[in-house]
Amino acid sequence: MRTAHFVLLVAKNAADADARARLGIVAAKKTGNAPARNRIKRLCRECFRLDPTLVPKGVDLVVIAKPGASELKLADVQSEWSAVKTKLRSQCEKVLGARS
Repeated sequence: MRTAHFVLLVAKNAADADARARLGIVAAKKTGNAPARNRIKRLCRECFRLDPTLVPKGVDLVVIAKPGASELKLADVQSEWSAVKTKLRSQCEKVLGARS
């Protein structure tokens, strides 16, 4: 699933279906220099931490940052992610159901 500044990928946690949701972040060099990439990662981690209902237990969420993501503020990331939250939740349920 795509937003303006991120690609969100969902996978089932192969190790433990009852484990809490995990987050993986990819910020390539084309998104900015090292401080900008680290800022993107911090924003994504904080957004994931602040919304525990974003993805259910047993799901791994991989976030790929696109160029321009380093210019965002936390509120911008939260609004982008909340705009696709229902689609993201349905994709999570599909992934959890298909591999059970």
